[in-house]
Amino acid sequence: MINIRALFLGFISLIVIYFIYRRTIKCGVEVKFYKRVLHYTKDIIYYYQAYPEVKFLYVSPSVREMLGRHENDFYNDSKLVFNTVHKDDYEDLYNKTIGQVDFSKPQFTRWLHSNGEYVFTEDHAVPIYDKAGRLIAVEGSIRDITYRKKLEDELEHRSTHDKMTGLYNREYYEQYFNDLDKKNEATVGIIVCDLDGLKHTNDNFGHKVGDKLIIEATKIINSHSLKNIIVSRIGGDEISIITIGLNEKMIEDMISCIKGEIIEFNELSVDIFIRISIGFAITHNSLGNMTNLFKTADENMYKVKRTAIR
Repeated sequence: MINIRALFLGFISLIVIYFIYRRTIKCGVEVKFYKRVLHYTKDIIYYYQAYPEVKFLYVSPSVREMLGRHENDFYNDSKLVFNTVHKDDYEDLYNKTIGQVDFSKPQFTRWLHSNGEYVFTEDHAVPIYDKAGRLIAVEGSIRDITYRKKLEDELEHRSTHDKMTGLYNREYYEQYFNDLDKKNEATVGIIVCDLDGLKHTNDNFGHKVGDKLIIEATKIINSHSLKNIIVSRIGGDEISIITIGLNEKMIEDMISCIKGEIIEFNELSVDIFIRISIGFAITHNSLGNMTNLFKTADENMYKVKRTAIR
């Protein structure tokens, strides 16, 4: 006599075995799928073990294209990341490996490619802690944003620089000017340069010649720009220089150099002749004094211009 209960249990067992088999096959397919994804993705996928032994447990093959290095290089040398990161990003990278960063935000890091150029990257990392709250690993993905960064830098440059001359534009100048007006910055100077006869040149020889006059004149002036010397085009024929930390003698020497270089240029030029009027003013405290400082420099420039006309 057939045992109905045994038959029923046997039937259920077959169903369970069948679904386990299907699940096993499905998981196998999923594993193969994810392996392909990790292998072919352009982003670097990594798993960095921070404890008990510092080492990489996984680095995706995409590191070959992004950084020009083989993933085995990172397996064999856990310090390679510190040897190839940009010096200005070293501290941030170290802080990430000890859990001292805000993991909710991406990290922007520059890595040295094997070709000697730096690659800008965006890193989204996730910390892994043990039951005691100790950081044991960091996993994440790194995306190459070099092209995006170049576009951003180009857009930023366009927003702050004059297209024709490459000098800082009026918007940047006014922002810098206003910032100085709000803080006590010792020894600030303003030099105002005005190109004489630009309208005459434009009217008689055309705007192309006038543009060349502006470009050549600003090249000479801008050759004196430094980190503490900001040169801006604030009008069609007007250039202003803001100096930080230069005394009156230094500013006078710089103006003298500019005039000398213009004389040399005019002696060699066959098609354009640069004439420029320059005035300056200096203060030992920029706080609340910038407007009057510019006004004085501008007035001094016009005194030079009137003297030249005579």
